[in-house]
Amino acid sequence: MRYLIFLMIVIGSCNLKNDNRVIAQTNFRDSLVNELVQNDFLMYADSSEADSLKQAFIKDGFIFSTEINRFVHIDAEELAEGSFDFFRSGLTKILKQRGLEITFSITQNFEQLHEVVVNHKVFTLYDDKNLNDYSFWDIGPRRFFKAVNEQLGISKSNERFYLVYEGNDLGAILLTEKQFEIIIKMNEGNSKEIPYRP
Repeated sequence: MRYLIFLMIVIGSCNLKNDNRVIAQTNFRDSLVNELVQNDFLMYADSSEADSLKQAFIKDGFIFSTEINRFVHIDAEELAEGSFDFFRSGLTKILKQRGLEITFSITQNFEQLHEVVVNHKVFTLYDDKNLNDYSFWDIGPRRFFKAVNEQLGISKSNERFYLVYEGNDLGAILLTEKQFEIIIKMNEGNSKEIPYRP
């Protein structure tokens, strides 16, 4: 009987320790979500939905949402094929809200040379080697968003696009350096949810 009581106390204390760890993790994440909000993360959210978005964001902490006007679904395959219409309106909307305009298109010989134009600057999205080893799905989006980020720098914006996920799930999120740092802390231990530089 003493062993049974001892065992129940041990199991109970283990569960209590686990509960405290979960509570501590939740409070830590909540404080980071609040810090992200205080660092203007929801600044460009649609004004008609700002309050409900803020409450939902604080409750759920879901950062990859188009409603906050920072995130756009890209799809690496669409980008690599030069199908910019798939994400053009979302990307353009995000930039326009900041008073920015960045033009982008493919060249007439895109099928052969895989060239893209960003604000009148021509560059190769990927080459035949990338096409043959299937790295074009990774290289193309990185080169595209490096070019877009270069234009953001020229316009003196303090935000840059970061990529998240890959392949057909690829997205891009526009962040300040501080917001990026907070999101890294929020997603420690879950590298899939951490945006990365192009």
